[in-house]
Amino acid sequence: MRNILILGHNEAYDTLNVFSGCLKKGLERSECRVDFLNTGEDDETVAEILRLCSEESYSAVITFNAYGQENYCIDGENLWEQLGIPFINYIVDHPVEHQRELQSECRCQHILCMDIDHIGYINTYYPNVASVHFLPLGGMEISGYTGQIFEEYKERPIDVIFTGTHEELTEYENAIAGYPPAIRNMIVYMLKKGIEERGLSYEELFESAMQSLGLSELPAEEKRTYAVITRIVSRYLRAYYREEAVRYIMGSGIKLHVFGNGWNNLLSENTGNAVIHEPVSYEKSVRLYSDSKIVLNIMPLFKNGSHDRIPTTMLCGAAVLSDHSRYIDEYFKDRIFYYDIESPEILPYKIKDILSKPEEAYSKITDNLIFAQENLTWDNVAKKVLDIIEEIRC
Repeated sequence: MRNILILGHNEAYDTLNVFSGCLKKGLERSECRVDFLNTGEDDETVAEILRLCSEESYSAVITFNAYGQENYCIDGENLWEQLGIPFINYIVDHPVEHQRELQSECRCQHILCMDIDHIGYINTYYPNVASVHFLPLGGMEISGYTGQIFEEYKERPIDVIFTGTHEELTEYENAIAGYPPAIRNMIVYMLKKGIEERGLSYEELFESAMQSLGLSELPAEEKRTYAVITRIVSRYLRAYYREEAVRYIMGSGIKLHVFGNGWNNLLSENTGNAVIHEPVSYEKSVRLYSDSKIVLNIMPLFKNGSHDRIPTTMLCGAAVLSDHSRYIDEYFKDRIFYYDIESPEILPYKIKDILSKPEEAYSKITDNLIFAQENLTWDNVAKKVLDIIEEIRC
């Protein structure tokens, strides 16, 4: 039996600890013994890790978004190296958001990432990382849910739902205005290109900007510095795409339910039939999906990856409406209803079309539930994690 240590940390919506809990259960169902520890940046955490490791021999330590990687050391040597335990960092953001942790002196660090293209990014800019693997998150299941009849689907109270944080674009714009002129111009170039050519990933936008400035031949370490400085582009464009999509739906007469921080700032405007709700926990959002006919997925700048909304929506018996990524298109094919992020004004018509053909949506949902139960659960993720552990070494 393998022993695994999972490190957690309290954060907004407690989402990452929910992921940790789902992975823990999946590993346990694969006959692993799993310990969980909430971490902090203090000596007490190090002492507790040492106590656990003195009592158990762990095959790996796993954490989400680098929690538990505060360069814990003993006598100046990285704790995980000294203990001989592979450190698996499951990054659910773009890796540019975790450059400090990726530069860690921990030489037994292994990365799980959300986008196939992030593998090349990490290998290029962080050669110290031992290995990188693409592994999308699993979907969260509702206990006891095995499907529904058509009449129940038609009676779901929420036509379309979106869950996610709203960030004020003006706040980002004010921050960008404070950058040095050369960097500000680079950021503005990337933003304009990202709005004009929406199929481009953050990495592609960055490389285009470096070429336009004649900096593409710089050593990787210097280019990485520019990538970190301009990472606000990824955050801005994600917020821009989200707000734009929601505004188009608000103006269409569709009753959209939006849950998340910051959306109440739009209440001063005409929200149409849209209903703005306070943020809810991740687990509560899953319950809301099970009351919805359509779940809207607006991707971050992961143009060759996925998002956990998709498998969770399928497992909750709702229809997925998402923009494209190369991975989503190739893996899910016609299991998903798509809209083109290049033409967000068409989004309301896509929603109305799905709602007008409930039999078609229900047929796809029924097939998706079986597909998701067989391929997209956290049990599936746990098995793939164990395969990766078999390959890696500290």
